[in-house]
Amino acid sequence: MQYPIHTTAELGEAVLAVRKALGLRQDDAASAAGVGHVFLRDVERGKPTAQIGRILRVLDELGIKIYLDIPEEVFQNLDVVHKIPNAASTRSIAPMTPVVNKNVHQKLIPIPKFTKG
Repeated sequence: MQYPIHTTAELGEAVLAVRKALGLRQDDAASAAGVGHVFLRDVERGKPTAQIGRILRVLDELGIKIYLDIPEEVFQNLDVVHKIPNAASTRSIAPMTPVVNKNVHQKLIPIPKFTKG
């Protein structure tokens, strides 16, 4: 399921919901991602100054992937396109597919939709 993120608070809500849906304690999830529980707590609370590299590790550990929705006219001119295999034939990003993260126990349960407060 794709969920657009516009704020650090929305990202934190999504991370918290996925972690709880997976049945992971905060300290266990943090340890598996190689970050401290205080850092994970800050992310889940929407701290705007959290380090992106560490956030990406947490997201990866929880099986959450990030995709950029780059406008077509900009994407065609990016140098990064030349580094993406088959980029010329796939000008748009493929729909997200479920990813199995072997580092955590996966459960197939619905993640609640978030509403802006």
